[in-house]
Amino acid sequence: MVLNFFCPVYFFMFFFLGQPDSPRIGQVRCNVRSATIKWTSSFNGGVSQTFTAIAILPHREASRSKAIYDEGENKIHYIELQNLKPLTKYAFFIVAQNKHGNSSSEEIECKTLEGW
Repeated sequence: MVLNFFCPVYFFMFFFLGQPDSPRIGQVRCNVRSATIKWTSSFNGGVSQTFTAIAILPHREASRSKAIYDEGENKIHYIELQNLKPLTKYAFFIVAQNKHGNSSSEEIECKTLEGW
């Protein structure tokens, strides 16, 4: 409450609970059999959210992380997806989910390196 000379003035902030805003991928770095994904979280929809990192090949999912807990809005997160094949192009994205729904980042492509 703010008091002025004439009468009290009240300020209220309203926001609606809903699905989280899309996470923003900052970087994907491919190695021989893994890839490291760096992303920034967005507004969680007013309730706690988790993230899942996903690697896909044409027509199928190749790898998926366990649930990753949010460190807070606009915080940087990292995950390394394992068990990828060498010299293979994958598309990577992050899914944010809460009890009201989910949203996905844009896809970023990266080709794993040659090696054993």
